[in-house]
Amino acid sequence: MEDVKIVMCRNGHHIISKINELYATEGNQEPICFLLTAPLVITYKTTDDSELELSFTLWSPFSKSVEFRVPFDYVVSIGEPKDDILEKYLEIAGPLFERLQTLNEEEQEEQ
Repeated sequence: MEDVKIVMCRNGHHIISKINELYATEGNQEPICFLLTAPLVITYKTTDDSELELSFTLWSPFSKSVEFRVPFDYVVSIGEPKDDILEKYLEIAGPLFERLQTLNEEEQEEQ
C-alpha cells in the first residue's frame, strides 16, 4: 500500500498510517488538512542485545473512528516505512480497514 507512511508528529509520536490530503470540496485546489486512516502509534525500546523491539497501539483507543483529520502543523515529517514495519502494520490494521469499509457501506445504505 503506497500511501502508508511513517508520520513524525510535533509531540514526538511516530505514527504509521494511510495518509492523504483532505480537500474542503471536490475540485478544490488547496488541501485543508491530512486525513489519517487506521493510524497506529509505534513505540520502541532497545533490547539487551541492541535490537529494537517495536509495539503498535491504536492512536486513539477510545474512539470508534478509523479516520482522523490532522492539521498540517501537527506533522513534523513524513517518510516511507521499512518493508518489515509496513508488513506488520498491514497485518494489524487489516481489521480497521475492514471496519471502515463496513461503515462506508452502512452509510451508503442510509442514503
